[in-house]
Amino acid sequence: MGRLTAVAIAVVTIAAAAVAVIALTGSSTPAAPRAGGPAAAPGAADEPSVRVAETKLGRILVNGEGRTLYLYMKDRGAKSACSRRCSQVWPPATVSDAPTAGPGVAAAKLTTTRGADHRRQLVYNGHPLYTLTADVRPGQINGEGFLGTWYVVSAAGNRIGKLTKSSSEY
Repeated sequence: MGRLTAVAIAVVTIAAAAVAVIALTGSSTPAAPRAGGPAAAPGAADEPSVRVAETKLGRILVNGEGRTLYLYMKDRGAKSACSRRCSQVWPPATVSDAPTAGPGVAAAKLTTTRGADHRRQLVYNGHPLYTLTADVRPGQINGEGFLGTWYVVSAAGNRIGKLTKSSSEY
C-alpha cells in the first residue's frame, strides 16, 4: 500500500472516529449558528449560497444549510489541492447556479471555480470552500485547525485560528 493511500485511510479513520466520539458524547459546538439575517427554509430558491453565522469563533461563513465552510492552506489561488480521498472527507462546497451572498457576505468576494468533476466550487476571497463530513449538524466546527491546514473562514474571507504543527499530512 502506498504512503498516500495509507495516509488517506488514516484521515478517513480519524474523521469517522471523530463523528463516533461526537455522537457518543453529545459534545459539539453551538447547536445551530445564528444567521446574519432572516433564515430561509432549506432548499428555498432565495436562500443564499453563503451566509454569516455567529459561533464561539466569532462571525464565520456557512453554506445555505448552516454547515461550516473551511479553507485549505494547500490550495493555490482558486485552484483546489483537495481531490480524490481528500474530497471524500472534505467535500467541496458547490452550487449549481451563480452563487448568492447572504447578509454580511461580500458579494464581490464570492465566486466559483470548476472542480475536477466539473462542478462549480464556491470560492471566497480567493479561497476554494469545503465542508467537513464530521460536521453532522449546523454550527459544528470540528475541522478548525485540523492538521494545521484546514481552517474555518471568517466573514472577511480569512482563516480563523493559528497555524498549528502536525506530523501527519495528506
